[in-house]
Order: sequence, then C-alpha cells, then structure tokens
Amino acid sequence: MMLTFAAKMCKVVENQLLLSYLTHPSMDRKIQRLLLLVVSCSVTGVILGGTAGWAESNLCLQDSKVTNECLTQDPIEKTFQGMSTGLLAGTGAACGAAWHLRQED
Repeated sequence: MMLTFAAKMCKVVENQLLLSYLTHPSMDRKIQRLLLLVVSCSVTGVILGGTAGWAESNLCLQDSKVTNECLTQDPIEKTFQGMSTGLLAGTGAACGAAWHLRQED
C-alpha cells in the first residue's frame, strides 16, 4: 500500500511540479524529466521512510511488553534509518519507472 502511494505521489509531483529554475537551459528535456522524477521520488521516499521509522519507534514503546532493545534505541536514529531507507527506495523506484518508460518507447 505504501509503495503504491509513493508511486502515485511521484507521478503527481512529476506531472504538476515545474522546476524550470533548477534546470540549465542547455540540458536535454529528457534529462530534466529524469532528474525531476528521481528528486521527487527520493523526497517522497525520505518523507514516508522517516514517518514510518518514527511511528515504529513509538509503537514499540506503546507495546504491552516493552523489550530492552526498545528502551535502548534512539527514536531519532530510528527515524534517520527510515529516511535513508526511503531515500534508497525512492531512488530505486524512480530508476525503475524510468527504465520501464524507456522500454515502452
């Protein structure tokens, strides 16, 4: 479910966001679209991954049987781990989507 939401968000950002001020005039249009796709999917992945990591650390503390590992983990570290995983997942999703679009052409 989260993956389909991230894919939809990437598509929305790709279709709606105009970042002409971030692109150089000599860049090819396909490279600009690829860069926008990778950046938007990566940002979406970071947001979703960070939220998931933070929620997981909170759920651990609210469990009926709290473990020692749960008490010793740092919620900020868990959030950053989720953000980094989300960054990799978003970048991978963007590369996969670009590869798929390339194969369709």
